[in-house]
Order: sequence, then structure tokens, then C-alpha cells
Amino acid sequence: MNELIVLAVSSKGKTQPEWKKSDISVYRRRSFCTSLKLLIAMLTCAGYLHVAREEVAQETRDACARLNRVLCEQARVGGEQSFLASPVAGTGIAATRMEQLFLLARANGAKMPEDWAAFACQAYADTGTVVTDRDGDPLWPENVLPHVSRLAADFARDQLPYLRAMGALPV
Repeated sequence: MNELIVLAVSSKGKTQPEWKKSDISVYRRRSFCTSLKLLIAMLTCAGYLHVAREEVAQETRDACARLNRVLCEQARVGGEQSFLASPVAGTGIAATRMEQLFLLARANGAKMPEDWAAFACQAYADTGTVVTDRDGDPLWPENVLPHVSRLAADFARDQLPYLRAMGALPV
């Protein structure tokens, strides 16, 4: 089986690893190949790097899409599965409940991020879930839709192409 490496950089709430100066100096003392292997291992463990299969059977893609649909439907009623299936990576790809709701809205025919945001806000309201800002503070009701709309726009720009490339979209 042919394999290739896909570097997937995600800006979706993951913080960049924080390296200590002492760590960096240790890496500089190693050979280039050893340092590269170490960097690849760190990026893989942090979820920024995935080994991807070049060819994936349509049957496998369809099964993952159906599974992802079920996972996104669970997010609608409050389920908190934090991964979607990727046939390309052969593993789970991180996706928050909010992102799964955006994907579900999109799969249900909503075209624009503003529509995805309205769908997600309704799902959160239906389950009595409070939407919070980045610091974890609850948002006032009048601030929820604008905040979630910004999140949806960021998702469309940053995360959707990545999930598409990894084959992790629901049907």
C-alpha cells in the first residue's frame, strides 16, 4: 500500500506546543535526521500530522460518511463525540460538537456559514447548553449568534477544507 504524509495544520482551538529553551537546545545538538524524526513524532502526537492513504475504496469512504452522519446527529441532541472518522487517515479526526453541528447543517443543505451558525445555536438552545466564549465565560443571548457566526466563518475557511481532504464529511 502506498502511503504519503499529509501535513494538516489546524487552527481550531488547538494551541501551539510550547517548547522550553532547554528542549530546543537539546534538539539542536542532534543530527538533522534524528531531529526530523522527533519533530514528525511530536506533530503526529499533537494531531497536526497524519499518515494518509493514497487510495481509499469508495465503500470505505461511504461507510465513514454514514458513521460521521450518525456522530453529527448525536451532536445535535447533546452527544459529545469529539472525533469524526477519516478513511484517508484511517483514524479519528478531532471535531468539536459545534463543528459537527456546522457539518450537519451543511449536510442538510445549509449553504452559508451564517445558516450553519443558526442551526448550531438552535441545537444548543434545544438541549439547554450554554454557549461560552474562548475563556469559558457564558455569552449573553444577544451575543450568541454573532459569536457562533464568527466561529462558523472561521470553520469554513480553516477547518472545512482539511476535513474534506481527510474524507471526514458526513453525508
